[in-house]
Amino acid sequence: MTYNPHCVYYGIDVGLRRIGVSKQEAGTQVVLPVDTLWRSDGDDAIDMLIDVIEEDHTNIMFYIGLPYTMSGSLGPQARSVIEWAKRLQQNCPKSQIRFVDERLSSAGAHKDLHHSGKKMKEHRAVVDQQAAVIILEQALAIQQNRQSPAGLGFDDIATQKGESDERYY
Repeated sequence: MTYNPHCVYYGIDVGLRRIGVSKQEAGTQVVLPVDTLWRSDGDDAIDMLIDVIEEDHTNIMFYIGLPYTMSGSLGPQARSVIEWAKRLQQNCPKSQIRFVDERLSSAGAHKDLHHSGKKMKEHRAVVDQQAAVIILEQALAIQQNRQSPAGLGFDDIATQKGESDERYY
């Protein structure tokens, strides 16, 4: 799939406590931060995300940052992100979900915010959104360069093995 001007692209940075959301409007090249959602044990954040995307209920692609370990394997946090993404897919069955490497997105987000003049105290409120912007911008650049979606789908992730050599689903 090449770039689809009718598709709405979302970047998602799933953390332990917060989820950053970014968006590229259909037909534009601009990626903007959208929201920071608080993650709980349930699906509250998914419900909140669905409220955010309600107007875009068809033709959506989510690029979700997958936190590989620095050695390139999938650790416990990556498993948590995959499980969260499965629940998102169940709630948004018409959407497409792709996973992209996000190992340095938070560090890049802090750097971007620092260069924009934000004080470190102000970072927490928006760093996850900025990380989601970085995830989406990188994914869209790869997609445009390859003329196919960036990252990996659920089937691709299922064939990867992690540190303990077990399948993640």
